[in-house]
Amino acid sequence: MEINLKLTISILLPAAFMLVLVACGGESQIADTPSPEAKVVAKVEVEPSPGKEPPKPGPTKPSIPTEMAPSATLTYTPTPPAATPTTTPTQVPPTPGRTQIPIQVPSTLTSTPVHQLTSLKAISCSDEGTHIYCLSSELPAPPQNPNVAWGAITGYSPEVFCASDLSIQLCGWQTSSLLAAMIEWGNYGPLEYWVIGTELAAGEDITNVYCGRRVERGDQPGMAGCLGRYSPFFEGYRRIGEEAVASGEPSGNAGLHGAREWGIHFFISSLPVGWTDAFKIPGVEDRKPAFHEYFHAVQHAHIETEDHRKRDQLVGPIWFVEGGAEYMAWAGLLNVYESGVLEKINVEGKDSFSPLNYMEWKIRRGVEKRKSVCPGVAMKDFTYKNTCDKAHYDLGTWAHAYLANKFGPNVLLETFYPNLENWGWEGAFNMAYGMSSADFYREFDKFLEWPLADQLAILPASFHATNQVSPMPTTTVAEYYIDIGYNKPHDQFTQEIVVASDVPEGVVGEWYETQRHLRPGF
Repeated sequence: MEINLKLTISILLPAAFMLVLVACGGESQIADTPSPEAKVVAKVEVEPSPGKEPPKPGPTKPSIPTEMAPSATLTYTPTPPAATPTTTPTQVPPTPGRTQIPIQVPSTLTSTPVHQLTSLKAISCSDEGTHIYCLSSELPAPPQNPNVAWGAITGYSPEVFCASDLSIQLCGWQTSSLLAAMIEWGNYGPLEYWVIGTELAAGEDITNVYCGRRVERGDQPGMAGCLGRYSPFFEGYRRIGEEAVASGEPSGNAGLHGAREWGIHFFISSLPVGWTDAFKIPGVEDRKPAFHEYFHAVQHAHIETEDHRKRDQLVGPIWFVEGGAEYMAWAGLLNVYESGVLEKINVEGKDSFSPLNYMEWKIRRGVEKRKSVCPGVAMKDFTYKNTCDKAHYDLGTWAHAYLANKFGPNVLLETFYPNLENWGWEGAFNMAYGMSSADFYREFDKFLEWPLADQLAILPASFHATNQVSPMPTTTVAEYYIDIGYNKPHDQFTQEIVVASDVPEGVVGEWYETQRHLRPGF
């Protein structure tokens, strides 16, 4: 998650399955053609909460929520959030002289509603033996050939397939998260979401189910070829969860794998670690990856062409793609929590849910990584091969926060994306925000020099209202400690660290993190 899903830590996978999305130049940024060679965008990574040590699990295997009977109906009763005083964000005045341009909506995006989703209270999940299958009880599953125009709003339920070693409850949580995102941004489908557990046999079973479905629907010519093509994908996701549990380091991955030519949005996810009892990541936060991934479906729903080169050009720079999905995921998730549409799950005994702290951590880290890892590299030049150590996620998230605050939260969806196909990325950007991307980069660089308090103030009130911990102070770590013997090798001296009682916990954690980077073995 980014959970603070390490949804950022590095995952070591076999060469046959590298999910760390690398794409540059004309290479594909999002895998519209599912294949082991395809680049998977939307790498949602699990990150440790700011200023905290990575949580250590109690058991060596996740404790799966209580199983429900096959074909059970899951009933969710949203709990309205407690009233909390809100902070009014400081509004940045719009660019003087900006002219409102009429929206040109592509005629190909026609709406074909079937049913209207009104709640998340009923989700039907059935244990099929080889896997678990979930749908909304309000919406029908799409037929084998739904004949829905690409980019149209549909009335079909997302189809969620979970490995058999996961629980029906967990699969229901995944389904309700997707449905909530659809309520927030519109139901773009058909959509398949495949969730992989940790057990090898269960992983093989769900891979067979997937390939059987593809062959039956004419997407793949035969089982042998399909299994040879997709087994590395599913096995790679399984190993992510397996290694996370074995190491005690929370990590995860999810990706949009296409598939424009099949007429569906197709996702795969590793074990949602926040929905197990093995980690301290709150389940309330582990809903965010589903929002992040679904927003990639929203982005691609507005690109009609099947030409991969053109799709890569239209989707835009990596900071815009990933930063947009990340910021909109947080903003959308907080909206549905605040409205009571979505309930907060699996929070007992977990870390606190602190979106404001998370955003503070992202801007600190993004600025620092840009300076230390790739000095002189402009944000427009970030690629999947050169992300400046995840700065594309961090600064991209804040770039969208800045644009949403200055021009309004609806401009991205109501002006930019409806005009993307016709006007191209730069043209749609200019139409939506009244400036060229070059002017924006200069303006955003100045914003990154603002005082932290002013930067945080532009965030929507929901980020402030849901913060459960005081924000980390803006004072630098260097102002809180004096490190005697700083330049000596760590094995040549014994050092006693004395911390004053009024030093915030986040600063202490940040200091230790700095030492670990500077002194291996600290």
